[in-house]
Amino acid sequence: MRDPARWLTPILLLALVLVSPTCVYPEPLDDDDGDDDTGDDDTGDDDTGDDDTGDDDTGTDEDGDGVSVEDGDCNDQDAEIYPGAWDDCDEKDDDCNGIVNDGTVGWDSYEPDDETPTDLGEISEDSMMLFTWAQSPGDIDRFQFFVDDNNDIVGDGFFIYAQVDTIPAGVDLSLTLNRLTDSDDEPWFMELDVSNEESYGGVEFVEHQGTWGANDDGIYELVVTAAQGYDCDDAYELYIETGS
Repeated sequence: MRDPARWLTPILLLALVLVSPTCVYPEPLDDDDGDDDTGDDDTGDDDTGDDDTGDDDTGTDEDGDGVSVEDGDCNDQDAEIYPGAWDDCDEKDDDCNGIVNDGTVGWDSYEPDDETPTDLGEISEDSMMLFTWAQSPGDIDRFQFFVDDNNDIVGDGFFIYAQVDTIPAGVDLSLTLNRLTDSDDEPWFMELDVSNEESYGGVEFVEHQGTWGANDDGIYELVVTAAQGYDCDDAYELYIETGS
């Protein structure tokens, strides 16, 4: 007779497997997607430095003119002195550009003419008067003009006369007459006359008579130099006359 235990044991084990509840294990957390640990909380948005732009640190501005020393205010004790201010005739560098009283150049329609002459056009058998300023001691004003020697007899009657007038007392102006081109319009520099540089006030003048036997057509230049004593609000008159 067979032993029942030998064939019942496998049957019971199979039954236990069939009736046992299925074990469900929870899915593991997915740490690789980075959704919960993207670092968004540590992007630095709260520490971008926007709060340290310097907007609240405008620098030193003791005179309250809106321009700090760090931005170029050359006199932080005077609210009328700062870069961009109008430079008045007050012996101060109001606009902080290193030049005193240069704003008065705006009064003078002939400035700047220190190096390049103002072209007055043709003055032939005619005259011209202009009113202008010397900005400061050492200022130079240059004026050029063309003269046509209309006389058929070259050198006969040709002249140029120029003077500076209304010079303030105690002020020394000098006047120089130069020839810049010859009758063929070729460069030809010659100093023709210089006024007395040691006289003060009154009138300074230069004159030139035509060269006998030569054509005096050409471009001429007058140079007015404020030798000393001149201030930026001191004006003068320049008179020019030519004939042939």
